[in-house]
Amino acid sequence: MSSELDIKFPEINYDATHADLYKKLKENPDSPFHGQTHADIFLFAMALAKKNGTTPKALEKPAKLPAAAFTETMRAFMRSIMIDELGDVYAIRDNTKLRHMCEKYANAGIEMLYMKVMEKPEDKYGDDVLTELIQS
Repeated sequence: MSSELDIKFPEINYDATHADLYKKLKENPDSPFHGQTHADIFLFAMALAKKNGTTPKALEKPAKLPAAAFTETMRAFMRSIMIDELGDVYAIRDNTKLRHMCEKYANAGIEMLYMKVMEKPEDKYGDDVLTELIQS
């Protein structure tokens, strides 16, 4: 059963200047994101930037991801990041603020994610690097 928050969930933008990074992460067979969705990569980049204390970065060239690309679980995770960031559970009602915050964190994290996963040492697999990122 969807809540009113899910019904009003906004379209999310990513920075189209990084479209090639998303594409390579999705299509490269050595990537742990091979076959995953754009939204999966967006969410991981967002979480990585937040976890590392990276300063959110404004989008240069916004491109839309449909709200439907984000599952209910993904939406809850995005809201929990916002609650942590703002320290206010009621902030989740502000879809515009949610959208902007998530977009900026994902934009700040995508290059870091790409470099960690795709430009890894030859003796490591992408999945191993991803596991290290999650556990560190």
